[in-house]
Amino acid sequence: SESPRAYVYRNFLTREEAEATIAAARRTMRRSEVVNEADGTSKTSDERTSSGGWVSGEDSEVMANIERRVAAWTMLPRNRGETTQVMRYEAGQEYAAHDDYFHDEVNVKNGGQRAATVLMYLSDVE
Repeated sequence: SESPRAYVYRNFLTREEAEATIAAARRTMRRSEVVNEADGTSKTSDERTSSGGWVSGEDSEVMANIERRVAAWTMLPRNRGETTQVMRYEAGQEYAAHDDYFHDEVNVKNGGQRAATVLMYLSDVE
């Protein structure tokens, strides 16, 4: 869409939930990757220079509670959501403009196109 809907949900997370999510993500944090459109695999790219980690509701009760609230807010079943990705951007790092659309069959078969993207800030932005 040329004019996607955007909503702001203030104080969706508590400070404790944000801190627990950051701590859990640190265990898997590494250089961010992008999807290779040809075959659906992941690859590093100069388009995305951040670091990232993954936190699953299966591994964290805090994340399970967050996932339930996201599902209720978006009115999308929890099992249609992807594992939560936690991103860290340091000065000068970026994620170039892109679309959240899968061009490869592998990712489409693993859950289909994204119906919504939920962004949560876990700390203040300087």
